[in-house]
Amino acid sequence: MKKVLLISFFKSTNLGDRAIGEQAVKCLSEMGIVEKMDITGKPFVENSQTGGVSTQKSKLYNVKCVYDLLRKDRFSYAYNLIAQNDAIVFFGGNMIMDTTAIPLYSYLCWKYCHYAKKIKKRVIFAFVGVGDIKTNLEKFYWKKAIACADFISVRDEYSKIKLEKILKIERSIYVWYDPVFLLKNQHTDIQQKNIAINIYIGSNLPNEVQQNLIKTYAYLIDVLQNDYNVYIYTTESMDRVMAQNIYNRFLENTNVKYFEPKNLTELVEFYSNIDVVLATRMHAYIIATTQGIPSIIISWSDKIDGLIKQMDESESLYSINSVFQNKEILGQHIISLIKNVEKKRIRMKNKLRLIQKQFINYNNLLKEQLEL
Repeated sequence: MKKVLLISFFKSTNLGDRAIGEQAVKCLSEMGIVEKMDITGKPFVENSQTGGVSTQKSKLYNVKCVYDLLRKDRFSYAYNLIAQNDAIVFFGGNMIMDTTAIPLYSYLCWKYCHYAKKIKKRVIFAFVGVGDIKTNLEKFYWKKAIACADFISVRDEYSKIKLEKILKIERSIYVWYDPVFLLKNQHTDIQQKNIAINIYIGSNLPNEVQQNLIKTYAYLIDVLQNDYNVYIYTTESMDRVMAQNIYNRFLENTNVKYFEPKNLTELVEFYSNIDVVLATRMHAYIIATTQGIPSIIISWSDKIDGLIKQMDESESLYSINSVFQNKEILGQHIISLIKNVEKKRIRMKNKLRLIQKQFINYNNLLKEQLEL
């Protein structure tokens, strides 16, 4: 049985990244013996109290880490793990992207790939997303990293286009669905009264767009709380301050509640009592979909646009640039979904069933690649 080193965002505070990590382990465990390594290439300790890990991914983006990369023994831990396994698999998440003007993250990934090929190990990118890659230095190292890959699959068509146009990749790139779609549905109860609104801080957005997003959240909560229970929640730690600030506006209203899931299990349990979700984080939407919950998403990124196009769910998409102007329409859309929730759930379950069937082919192909 092959030994596989799984590389992903295991230190992330984002529940979407944690969901990807869990599905990655399940997927690859059926194909070989799996060992995990965080993308930072440093040891980490599982934290059972938070369901996550003790170090946040945000440290990866700290410019000071550049100096850390220059240490003579910086890659010894990662190289040792790579040498002990037959293949390395970069799995899921917005894996290929531009983090800073300094070649930190791309350089890091290239070092893993380069060393793996040097000692004749297979290198695979599976289910990865591709974000913005703007600087020439980042492009340089990503091209070198991807040149080492024996196989590449991305999670949406937009990611494939970015690899071809930005990095000029001329090779086979498979387009697969996000692995989080494999989560089991644990939702059974339909109450037609519980709406969940997923908050996104939008720290990189222009100030006007960010403020309009906040006003949109507040408007929707104010309108919906008259007839429904409205749950404000987050799936990323950096969004919590904004979510709490919004919740504080409605403290006197018992129909408005705040929930902060600490791990994926708590999020799925939370969804078990929810009838409709308005998401802004991509995996808040995907996880809700796996639970058969009719959902709408506010898009602020190509990765969300790519997901919705892939799912053929354009009616569920609202652009962040115009959502405030369309807030009344969005509010009526949410109410329509909750009034017709049972019909919508049947449609969503049928679509999800078709999506999940495709993973049989994905896994067979991935297994073939690991066995070569």
